[in-house]
Amino acid sequence: MLKDENVVKFSKMLASKKGKALIVALDKLDNVKNFGIGTKRSSAYRPHRKLVVEQYKVLAKEHPTKDLYELTEVYYDVCIENLRKAQLEIVGELREFVSSNIPFEEQERIGAVISDYEKRIKGISDEPYYRKAFINEIVSAVEDEYKESVRKVAEKMPSSQNDVNSFFVKHYKKAKDSQDIAKRLINDSVASVEHIFPRSNKGENRLSNYLCDCAYCNNTRGPKSFDEWIKELPEGFEQRLQEYLQAIQDNVDSGKLDKKYDDYIKDVIETIEKASNGKIRLAQPETRISAKKQRNLLDRKE
Repeated sequence: MLKDENVVKFSKMLASKKGKALIVALDKLDNVKNFGIGTKRSSAYRPHRKLVVEQYKVLAKEHPTKDLYELTEVYYDVCIENLRKAQLEIVGELREFVSSNIPFEEQERIGAVISDYEKRIKGISDEPYYRKAFINEIVSAVEDEYKESVRKVAEKMPSSQNDVNSFFVKHYKKAKDSQDIAKRLINDSVASVEHIFPRSNKGENRLSNYLCDCAYCNNTRGPKSFDEWIKELPEGFEQRLQEYLQAIQDNVDSGKLDKKYDDYIKDVIETIEKASNGKIRLAQPETRISAKKQRNLLDRKE
């Protein structure tokens, strides 16, 4: 995870580079200090961004005099064609699903919504295409018993979070300059406050209900309960939580965090066990500095 000031620093660095220097800078950000887990180093890019970064490196080699924004412009025409092709494949899949599963008397109404968005995707409509609006309108057009099945198909539509072509198309249109592009490459790694019990489910704004999490995971979780959310996470999540608590303990022991965070550690362990319905039971982290060093720290504070 990154601090806000690091996002500014790193994005300025990337924005000023071209060619080989840009490739070196992109590689450098794949191994930076992770302030959330002590002295460990990790990538400034979330996994879904690494393919985009690799494409920028290819483009930087092919066009050594261009910056990030100019590289995005160069690749835009290729991406828009690839993106439209992928989007129209999903439109075809939706038509097939409707034809095979939806009652005949409802097909015309749903087909009209699909046709409208097909024109938007092809660029022959004055109305813009937005992925979220597309999914919501398609799902709203069908009866309750078909909503989840239709949603599963509609959500296959490429997004800038999971598709290289979509990233280039979306951010070429929205970004102002190279620094803005750079921020969009790393913003998902910014540290944010995750509510263990979500606010939408009466989760409280109190320290014992907080975890530090990257913006991407926080945003993609949405209103899901903690117990539901952890089922979708990759293996090793419990170990990362344990490392997170150890990092808090290390910072308390070294004097970088107030002693009140001792209570936070105990409280958050209890909150996670409760929110996960007993599936995650974390251990109290170890105190890893000597008693003498602890006394010296306390003496300095006094």
